[in-house]
Amino acid sequence: MRAYADALRQRRFLGRFDHRVYPNPTRGPKGAPRSAEAVRRDRAMCAVDTLHKLIRHSECHHRRETIAFGRRTNAILERLYLAAVWRNFVKKVTERSPRKVPPAMRVGLTTEPWTWKRVLACRLFPGRVLLPKSWIDLYVRAWITPGGPNSSHERVLAY
Repeated sequence: MRAYADALRQRRFLGRFDHRVYPNPTRGPKGAPRSAEAVRRDRAMCAVDTLHKLIRHSECHHRRETIAFGRRTNAILERLYLAAVWRNFVKKVTERSPRKVPPAMRVGLTTEPWTWKRVLACRLFPGRVLLPKSWIDLYVRAWITPGGPNSSHERVLAY
């Protein structure tokens, strides 16, 4: 907890994040109702917990017991970018509702749910779109995974 607060005090992060901490409250005896503090924490953390469950369910390299663990940081982050697009633009907020509204529609980023055909229809080149340097490094797979298989090769026809 303290490490996050210390990191967010750095000049480059000031004003960019709203850091809130919700420690686990002490539990009562088994079968006792949850405390008001626990209910408040669960409501605040609902979106994060749901995303965590969704990633653990659908991304095999994020499960606890697997042989499909992510071996390169680049590959893991590429899959998480796709998961973020899927969660916000393709998948509807709830499967129980008859309305097919993804979160991006709720906040006005799009007017209709996206299909995978639309997501993958146009390749965006790093020189044509303004991106942070870390995203470009990820795109060209320049990140080196410590202790991992980092064989690189020259891309002749990539872009």
